[in-house]
Amino acid sequence: MTIKNKIENKVKLINKQIDLFNGNMKRESLKKIFSKINFNSGKRIRGLLLLSIAEAGGVKINSTLLSYAACLELLHLGSLIHDDVIDDSEKRRGILTLHKIFGKELSILAGDYLFSFVSKIIFKKRDLKIFDVFINSVNDICSGAIEEIYYKNNISLTEDKYIKVISQKTGSLICASVEIGALIAKIDLKTFNYLKKYSFFCGIAFQIIDDILDITGNEKELGKPVGSDIYEGKITLPLLKALKNSKLNQRKEIIEIYKSKNTKENLNKIIDFIKRNNGIEDAKLVAENYIKKAKKYLLKSDLKGNKEELIYITDYIINRTF
Repeated sequence: MTIKNKIENKVKLINKQIDLFNGNMKRESLKKIFSKINFNSGKRIRGLLLLSIAEAGGVKINSTLLSYAACLELLHLGSLIHDDVIDDSEKRRGILTLHKIFGKELSILAGDYLFSFVSKIIFKKRDLKIFDVFINSVNDICSGAIEEIYYKNNISLTEDKYIKVISQKTGSLICASVEIGALIAKIDLKTFNYLKKYSFFCGIAFQIIDDILDITGNEKELGKPVGSDIYEGKITLPLLKALKNSKLNQRKEIIEIYKSKNTKENLNKIIDFIKRNNGIEDAKLVAENYIKKAKKYLLKSDLKGNKEELIYITDYIINRTF
C-alpha cells in the first residue's frame, strides 16, 4: 500500500469517527445547525499527525486514538466557525457560513458547543497529561485569535510578532496533535522534545502557506474569496515582506491605506503591491525554511517507524493548493 493510500485510509477513519460524534447530537437545534456544515471536507492534518505519531511510537490505531483525532478536528472546526463570525465571511469550504444561515448568535454558540463537547470527551479519558495539552491549546488558540484581531490594520507589526501570533492561533493545535500522539505512545523525553520542535515549525509553516494562498489561491479550491485576510485588514507575512522590499513612495501609500482602514476598497491595489514587491516569494522562502527545520528534528527523533509518512504530511503542508 502506498503512503498516499495509507493517509487516505486514516482520513476515512477520522471522518467516520466525526460522523459518529455528529450522529450523537441529541437536540433538534444542534442537528439542524450542524446539518449545514460539511464535516468531512477538511484536510485532517491535525488528526493525521496524531495518528501517525502514535503509530510511529508503536501504537496501533484504535478507538481511543480516533476519538482524540476527531476531537482535535472538531476543535479546529469550532475555531473556524468563530473566525467566520469575526470576519463576517460569506463562505467556508465552498458553502455558506453558519452565521449567514442562522445569524451570529447561534453561530458563536455552535462554536462554543464544539469546544465544550470535545473538552468533555477528552476529560472523560481520565488522562490529565493529555487533557493539559489539549486545554493549553484551547487557551493558545483564543489568545492568538485575540492578538490577530488586536493587530488588525496595524502596519507596524513586526515579523517576529507575526510569527508569535500565528504560532499560537494556528500552530498550537498542530503542536497538540503531535504531543498527544507522542504521549499515547509513551515516547521517550528526548524524542518527545524533538517532536515538539517538529510540530512547532510545521504549525508556523502551515499558517504562512495559508497567508500566501489567500492571495494566490483559486477561489473554488479555497472555498472562500481570494484576498479575504487583506479585506479584513489582517497583517500577513507576504504583506510584511512586500513592505520591506518596496520603495518609499509605494510603501507610504499602502501604510496610509491600512492606517485609514480602507483595505476593503483597495484590495486589488494591495494584492498587486504584494506581488510586485516579491511578498509571495519571500514568504514562501520563510515557510520552506521552517519546513526544513521541522524535518531536521523529525529525522533526529528516535521513532520506530512512519517517518516516511510524516515526511509526506510535512511536504503536503508546504505544497498544498488549498
